[in-house]
Amino acid sequence: MIRPPEASRFGGDIAIELDERGTIRVARFGRAFSPRLVEGVDEWDGVDWIDTVSNETRAKALQLLAEASDHGVTGFREIQQTLPDGSSCAVEYAAIHRSGAGTILVGRDLRPAEELHRRFMEVQQTLERDYWKLRQVETRYRMIFRDAPEAGLVVAPDDLVILDANPSALRMLGLAEAGRVSSLIGRSLLADVDPTDRTRLRRYVRMVVAGGAAPIRVSVGPGPSHVLVRASMARQESGVSVVVRLTPVEDDELSSPEPPSAELAALLESLPDGFVMVDPTGRVLWANRGFAELVQAPRLGLVGRELGDWFHRVGADWDAVHMALEAHGTVRSLRSGLIGDLGREVEVGLSAVTAAPGEGAVAGIVVRDLG
Repeated sequence: MIRPPEASRFGGDIAIELDERGTIRVARFGRAFSPRLVEGVDEWDGVDWIDTVSNETRAKALQLLAEASDHGVTGFREIQQTLPDGSSCAVEYAAIHRSGAGTILVGRDLRPAEELHRRFMEVQQTLERDYWKLRQVETRYRMIFRDAPEAGLVVAPDDLVILDANPSALRMLGLAEAGRVSSLIGRSLLADVDPTDRTRLRRYVRMVVAGGAAPIRVSVGPGPSHVLVRASMARQESGVSVVVRLTPVEDDELSSPEPPSAELAALLESLPDGFVMVDPTGRVLWANRGFAELVQAPRLGLVGRELGDWFHRVGADWDAVHMALEAHGTVRSLRSGLIGDLGREVEVGLSAVTAAPGEGAVAGIVVRDLG
């Protein structure tokens, strides 16, 4: 008779002893099976083991017994075993035949392996879905990028070599006669920037890659034309690149704001609340770590994004804050809702100020989590 300790010595979860005709003498189940599943196992005594397996694996069970009779010991075969409670599970059986004494079956429970396989397939399917979603997002991005009225370029952060561009960038740089955006690829953006602005543009891109910086004004094209340069870092499989947007500005418009000084930036970093500095259109010029945590976004990618990406509540969004700032110069404790990039919704209070009420002023906004 096979006892559970002896079955475990064989590395099995099930041990069944059969007589020479394949009839069950005794069956024992290990700890892998709950008492509920094996209740009534004694009723298997005197039952042909072949009658306790599924019809689909009956032939494999007969082959296992025949191989044991011929060779004494078999390899493992997967068989669908019906359990005493009527359920079934996959079991990997090996057989040991003892001449004149019957056969011992040692089985390994395959439910953990099936569960692992099921989880693996779920993860694989999730990855495939995410991959196709990413491809769809990439397609939409390229369509928006291509059709955007604002000039846009993707450049390498080190040498500002153009990796991609839209037709608006071709026109902005005075190269419309070239006809094709492909004529820009591989060309350095610095070649189309006024020589006096090239060093400043290089420094600005380095600051963007390092952590963010306020937009700057440079002169581009044969005109030359004055443009406001906004840049943000983008991570791709091939490495880091920088997305550059060029917006025409008139000479009489407000000059680009300077980022906070080192001392002021250190103070703003120590604020327990989020702080963000935005331009008149609501685009982020600078933000502290607290704001990045609230919006659940990498701090390196915040500069250039719009507040409308996170504040959607009608009457308490950027448009409402902007109108109040133009009229009064301050906003005090305006309740609003914030939705982070990862979907978390937070009730917040907004307090904002602008140094010069009216159009074209830079605003500083404190965002407090109201829990």
